[in-house]
Amino acid sequence: MTLFTRGVLLSALPLAAALSFLSAPGLAAGNGSLCRDDARQERLLCKMECVETYHVAKDECRKVDHACAEACRASRRVCLDLPLAGLAECKEACRETKAAAVAACRETYDAETQAAALDECIDDAQVASFMCRDECREAIDRDEVRTCRKAFRACIRTCPKADGSLD
Repeated sequence: MTLFTRGVLLSALPLAAALSFLSAPGLAAGNGSLCRDDARQERLLCKMECVETYHVAKDECRKVDHACAEACRASRRVCLDLPLAGLAECKEACRETKAAAVAACRETYDAETQAAALDECIDDAQVASFMCRDECREAIDRDEVRTCRKAFRACIRTCPKADGSLD
């Protein structure tokens, strides 16, 4: 965790403390849900550390100051908020529609006597959900995304070299 930037490390510390409490012997072992939640949180922390390690290595390859590059990444995230704002909500609506369709399939068809019809119904719901999510992705304003990417690259070019020089 020593590679985390100050902001990420500080936000991860309360989570790590909570995880250590939840993973205490007896607390997670007695409840499968707590154990799974603990595993998910551990995975999240691991992923955050891997991403940070990747960013540090990438910045070293670019010979760019890591703190400056992180500021550029933060600006890019803010820039992408607008064009990606509706994507998560749209995809969640697709998932909810699929869940309702699968539930309707299970109510309509008996798993033992109508297995083929049930499978086909669920397959159709999954295909419709895939198409729905694809439409969500297609609705993204790609010009705005390109603008954010260009701004990020321009920002990275303004960063000082990792050794502190501007060349």
